[in-house]
Amino acid sequence: MVMVILADLYMMDGSGLEGGSGWGDALVASAALVGTIVGQLVFGILGDIIGRRIALTLTSVIIVLSCLTCAVGVSGNAESVYVKLAVCRLLLGLGIGGEYPLCSAAVVESSPEKSRAQRAAFVFSMQGLGNLLAPLVVLLLLELGISLNLVWRFALAFGAIPCLSTMYQRATMPDTRKQSCQISDNPHLAYSKMRLLKESLPVLIGTSVPWFLFDAMFYANALFKEEVVNLLGAKEWGRAAGSLQDLSATRTQLEKTALESLSIAFMALPGFVIAVSLIERVGCKKLQLVGFASASVLFTGMSMWFDWLSLHPALFVITYAFTFVVSNAGPNTTTFVLAAESFPANIRTTCSGISAAIGKCGAVVGALAFAPLAHSYGPQAAFAVCACCAACAFGATHFFVEGNRQSEPLHRESSP
Repeated sequence: MVMVILADLYMMDGSGLEGGSGWGDALVASAALVGTIVGQLVFGILGDIIGRRIALTLTSVIIVLSCLTCAVGVSGNAESVYVKLAVCRLLLGLGIGGEYPLCSAAVVESSPEKSRAQRAAFVFSMQGLGNLLAPLVVLLLLELGISLNLVWRFALAFGAIPCLSTMYQRATMPDTRKQSCQISDNPHLAYSKMRLLKESLPVLIGTSVPWFLFDAMFYANALFKEEVVNLLGAKEWGRAAGSLQDLSATRTQLEKTALESLSIAFMALPGFVIAVSLIERVGCKKLQLVGFASASVLFTGMSMWFDWLSLHPALFVITYAFTFVVSNAGPNTTTFVLAAESFPANIRTTCSGISAAIGKCGAVVGALAFAPLAHSYGPQAAFAVCACCAACAFGATHFFVEGNRQSEPLHRESSP
């Protein structure tokens, strides 16, 4: 949504030149992804060295400063704005990436065994509310008639509020018990970690490969949200709003984009509720298997009967919505939880960060490879590949994730 505004304010399509190729959009998006991957790796390692509390405080500071800098520190000509924004998004990605391994580890280590998976799933499900709030904030700002130059700045600054509200608690919380007992001057600790990493390689495959395949599938599926939401009438809603309120073309397009994001967020939200409700009773592995199997069936159906479904918009939208529901009820949540539960405390955030970073690489593949595929061979081909990704992830989960839930390693803290 921010890129739509910038394209209008600087009389270009994210390219730096009118009618250009869009390098500005690509630069900003790539910077955020790179920052996230680096943050997952770096803060995953730091979490095992300096502890969860200090590392989480650092990620909070980085996120707050990056959001506020995006809002007030980005100005100048077109090229300058895009480059500065890319730098800010790189730093923001660094902080967000660090949240993945640190938050999951802190939750499972500070929770009772009978509820730690549910609590970790609940923490992860907050992204569902965030996905709802982001377009709502933009729609509210547009409704207030604020200038577009302030809309995008306020929207980016809003991202600092959650971290600001929890920064004091993070800075003063005790470090999680299991990790605190591992932080010492023991000269054998480094050797112990290397040994544990080697021993945990099969488990790491089980947490990272399904995550990679899932993110490739999930981000590829999101490419079709505009076409699907148009079937709901979002295009007409946006046009109607524009004619009634005499909005500019950019405001109308922005409302349409926000409505698309809001619709997809509502579609996906029930999946998080299901995950939080069932993850303790069913177990992470079973829930992940069911999610991948369901996604594979849905994508296969959407590929095989795409033309017929296109003639029945309501059924198509429902089927598409269910792909997000089963994803969030299963692998989108369980990959996050499994990566935190499956490793000893000495290497928990390191391995969780590696798993998350490999998963995010899958998102890059999904975002870059599936769009040309769909353009050349149609959405049917993209849905077919999504089905294959889900089937392969099902196999990886079945063979490399042990037990109904990966809880035992939490209690096998190795001594050097």
